Formats: sequence, structure tokens, C-alpha cells
Amino acid sequence: MNEHAIVEDLLRMSVHKRMIYLSRICGDDTDLQERILNLLSDKEAPSPKTPKQTEPAPISSIAEQGIHVQDAASTLHQTQSSTNSIPDPNCTTAYSGPTNTSLPQIQQMEILEELGRGGMGIVYLARQIHLGRLVALKMILRGEFASEAAYERFQSEAQIVAKLQHPNIVLIHEANVTATRPYFALEYLEGGNLQQKLRTKTVSANDAAALLEKLAWAVDYAHQQGIIHRDLKPQNILLTKAGEPKIADFGLAKQQNVELTGSFAQIGTPNYMAPEQAEGKALQVGPAADVYSLGVILYELLTGRPPFRGANIMEIMDQVRHTEPVSVRSLQPQTPIDLETICLKCLQKEPRHRYASASALASDLQNYLEGKPITARPIGPIERVVKWCRRYRMAAALIIVSITAALVATGLATWAIGAEHKARSERDEKEDALKAKTQALLAENRNRCWIEQLLPWVS
Repeated sequence: MNEHAIVEDLLRMSVHKRMIYLSRICGDDTDLQERILNLLSDKEAPSPKTPKQTEPAPISSIAEQGIHVQDAASTLHQTQSSTNSIPDPNCTTAYSGPTNTSLPQIQQMEILEELGRGGMGIVYLARQIHLGRLVALKMILRGEFASEAAYERFQSEAQIVAKLQHPNIVLIHEANVTATRPYFALEYLEGGNLQQKLRTKTVSANDAAALLEKLAWAVDYAHQQGIIHRDLKPQNILLTKAGEPKIADFGLAKQQNVELTGSFAQIGTPNYMAPEQAEGKALQVGPAADVYSLGVILYELLTGRPPFRGANIMEIMDQVRHTEPVSVRSLQPQTPIDLETICLKCLQKEPRHRYASASALASDLQNYLEGKPITARPIGPIERVVKWCRRYRMAAALIIVSITAALVATGLATWAIGAEHKARSERDEKEDALKAKTQALLAENRNRCWIEQLLPWVS
């Protein structure tokens, strides 16, 4: 089936049906899935109010600029390195080394190698010639062939990052979003990302709490600036050489009262998205979604795996919406109870049951690290039963049916016994009444006989 025809079919479906349809059509073909998602994102995104893009330069002109046509064509066959995730136009996945394709040419920049790429974004290691400083240079993956919607999202990300000045958020050094090939230069961090660290090193409970506390304060700062990240995950947590965490990739971020991405493209990464995101309620996603994602990161730091894993995207998203996570201590028994309580509070299905803000989460983590009482409380027995029922639906249904059947049977038996007892009581009462009446008649007859015998003597 033609890709554009598939996109037209998807546009007429709900978000949930789109996922099922896309999974059935694409199967294991991640390249096809990525292309369709990009086309769908472009279709759904609102028309930008930016100057009209110029016509693509002829091939000869592109070649003169050092940009080869094969670069643009090869981008159609790139996929994310992480499995079970929706193609993300902004994440920078780990990269083992430079590619064989030619590197683009940017004035005042010496591009050294490719660091990573996502569905629509690509990051290079570059050197600012006039400053002699290494930077992470982010560009639109398709370059001149990108859609206007992609240009607008790219410009929005640059504006968001420029707005945020925090020690645990990646800084932007330079931006040129009006060029033929727009780019912005971010600080280069030599420590890789958190996902890479988790693959090679175990993190202690206290180190996990300390790292997440820093991230929570940074997220709270972003929220105060009206920015919701919506795609927090270990791949988007970069590390300095000293191991200091910094949040990156604000391509799916949402500014308050502004919505740039389409309802399908903005979903994020299934393993780390909040239930309200998995439901497709993008416009309702608020700060609580980032709190949830922070909880997922803490869970993975403590256990070495995310709360939900599945064979495909649909299975993971269904678990995110309906299944309760396995408790941290069941996977890592040595985890302190307070830290598990903090983590599971972040992972509540209902946003109102999570921490009210990222700062509240950070404060509770600080209390834990300082040995003070935390504000979060373990769930009670009734709520625990409810969560168990949600997690094991079939077993819970069988138990409920069995209990209901037992209660009905007990009720029927009780009614039968009661009815029999009542009938016996009524029979006994009738027999007693009959016996009393008989005895009264006999007594009356005896008295009459005595009177009849005495009358002759009296007369």
C-alpha cells in the first residue's frame, strides 16, 4: 500500500486505533514505520507562520555546498537504536562512530563526526572555529528537504532551550534557525547519556536518589518557565565528565498554551510515558506527566529495568494504562522502603495521586537523603488489593466470581434452612395447639362424667 494512502487512513482514526493499524501494517519494518510517522506528523502539525521556504537548490548547487543527495536519501532508512519506542524527531541515540556519508559544511564550524540521530534530528560533534570550543551541533535530519512543520518544531526547540538556564539542563551556545540548513549548537558533554551508564554500571540507592533529586529540581525549574518536557528518559539525560546529569532534547516539549506537534507525533517513548500520554490525551498532559517519567527513571535506576516491558509498542502502552508496576523491593529487596514509596508515588496512574509538583518530589528525595521523614506514604491494604486486582485482572475476576458464587450459595442455603426451620416451627405450633385442644376436650369429658355420676347421689 502507498505510504501516503496509509497516512490518509491514519488521519481518519483515533490515536488508539492508529497504533493498532500501524503495528499491523508495518510489522517489524521500522523504516516504514518511521517514514509513515514523519509523514503523519507533517500532516497533523499546524501550518507555521514563518516565511515561505525557498525551492530546493538544484543537485549541482547542493553538491557545491558539500551536501550530497545521498545524505538526504539515507535518512529515510535510519531508525532509533532503542527498541519498542515510537520514532522521536528529537532524541539523540548513542552512536559508535562517524558514518561513511559526507559531513555537512557550516560556516565557522568544523564538523568532526556524527554523535547520534533520531527520526528527524541529527547531532554532530563540531568545533566552533572562532572559539576553539567543542559543541554538539543539532540539525534537521532531512536538511533542505524537511517540511515546514519540521522547521517550526526545530525552531521551537531552539527557543525553549535558550529560555532555560539551569545547571542541570543542557545549555545552548549558538543558533541559526533561518539558514538553508538550520542548526543550533549545544554544550558538548563527554560523559555520554544515562542509558549508556546503566548498561555498564550499577547505581546504588543513594546515588540514584541524589541523581534524581537534581533532575527533579531542573524539571521544576522548566515547569516554572512554562515548559513541560514530555519525553524524559535515560537517553535524554546527558552526563558531564564528572557524572553531573543534564536534561536534553526538548523537541517534544510543550510550552503552556502552545501546541506545535500533532496528536500522534507528540506521544513520546512508550516505556517512559505517563498513562495520560498513552491514552492520547496530549492536550491534557501537564507537569504530572514529567513527574511520572522521573519516577520511571528512578525505577530503572533502582532495578535495572523500566516498570513495563512488552513484545511490542501496543503491549507496553496497554500496561502503562492499566497495569500496576511490580514493586521495587520485589526486584531489589535491599532497596529502602522510603525510596520505593517515593518511586511508586510517582508512578500512580491518576495524576492527582502523584506528587503535586517536581519540587515536591525533589524535597522528598532530599528528606530521604538527609534521613528525615518523607511525606509520601505506602499504600494501605485496601488500595493494595485494588492495585492487585488491576494487575491480575483475570485472577481477580475469577476470585470475584468465586466469592460471588459462594455468597449466593451461602445465601440460598441460609434461606432454605430458614424456610425449613419456619415450616417446622409452624408444624410444631399446630401440633401443640391440637394437643392442647385434645387435652381440654378430654378434661371436659372427664368432668362431665363425674357430674353425671354425682347427680343420683345428690338427688
